[in-house]
Amino acid sequence: MAIVQVKGKTYVLTEPGDAVAVAGVDGLTPPTATNPIPTSDAGPAWTTVRGVNSDGEPKASADLSGGAVACTQAPVTGQKLVIDDLVVSVDTAMKVTFTEETSGKVVLAGYCSANNGFGQNTFRGKIKLATANKKLFVQTSVAGNISIQTSYHSEA
Repeated sequence: MAIVQVKGKTYVLTEPGDAVAVAGVDGLTPPTATNPIPTSDAGPAWTTVRGVNSDGEPKASADLSGGAVACTQAPVTGQKLVIDDLVVSVDTAMKVTFTEETSGKVVLAGYCSANNGFGQNTFRGKIKLATANKKLFVQTSVAGNISIQTSYHSEA
């Protein structure tokens, strides 16, 4: 037995078929064989892109301290880049700073200890670049091996 409240009305469901009794109440449709309760979602509504090139490779370097370089591809023309995940690994203690292309606006920065990094960061809120058609850039405070794997999508 289940007690269900729908828009202020209470229904007592004692049999599996009782869900049909709720049909038509304020436009609700009960689950059926042709309208089942979902057992999983359809995933994100965007196409995720990974890496710095079309092969999805991470940005890797022995020295990114000389100037900011791209760690993503450009977003779809006219849209902004949204960072979904970052995986950063370093072999030297350093500060890693992510900026927006051209403007240099700091998007994210963090300090990494030697043989460590940020691990995987899946952000709860959006990290969306402020300007359309711009890539995410990265620069480090000192020379040292670094690998950055980005997952991102484009959005208006």
